[in-house]
Amino acid sequence: MNQEIVFKKGITRLCHFTKSSNLPYILGTGDEEANGIISNKAIRDSECKFLKLNDIHRYGNRPELICLSVEYPNFFFFEKSIEKEKESLLNDWVVLLISPSIINEETYFCPVNAAKNRGAHIGKGSRKFTALYAYDEAGRKFMELFNTEVLGLNRSVSMLPNIPTNNQAEVLSPDMIPKDKIIGLVFSSKKQARNEVLRLKLCQIELRNLKIYYSHEWFKRNSAYSIMQGKVLKLYELEE
Repeated sequence: MNQEIVFKKGITRLCHFTKSSNLPYILGTGDEEANGIISNKAIRDSECKFLKLNDIHRYGNRPELICLSVEYPNFFFFEKSIEKEKESLLNDWVVLLISPSIINEETYFCPVNAAKNRGAHIGKGSRKFTALYAYDEAGRKFMELFNTEVLGLNRSVSMLPNIPTNNQAEVLSPDMIPKDKIIGLVFSSKKQARNEVLRLKLCQIELRNLKIYYSHEWFKRNSAYSIMQGKVLKLYELEE
């Protein structure tokens, strides 16, 4: 898909949340650790048994796709995942910020949660669009994320133009996302951010090209309603 569509929408980042215990694998430098972000299917097929799946059942029936959201995490599913894992030994989470440049003609889009109706709303478009605002199927499918009405949900007039109408809308990547496309990490608190950075440095993980942020709001379900009203959820950058 032509990146001009993404640029005109003002998309600055995609988001993917995962257990922070997965970071040494995602950001590592060893032969087994240079894998970036991989799909649930790839995790199941790999020998890296310590990697934790986000959605064990993956009701969208597309475990080979990597689930991403636009600008902010899927707050509803994120909080549900956090709550489900709160009693586990490794229960800290991170939101990875990813360059929107990974969107291409092979990318799938879904204007709602991809698991809705077992993946019936997932779509992939044709390879190019021919004129400005004359979007091809890929462009139309991408633009569905910003429709004024999405399966009964009306878009608030206050919403910023780069925010999907439904917070659970998804961008689905069929490819491994290389670590050089990861542009930042968001943790729930300053304390967690400091602890995770220390842990990653002890693992000899290179962090120079990553922005490290923290924000309590990014980990709360109610933040979905805030962005519907046009609020920008601030990220606080961790100082050296």
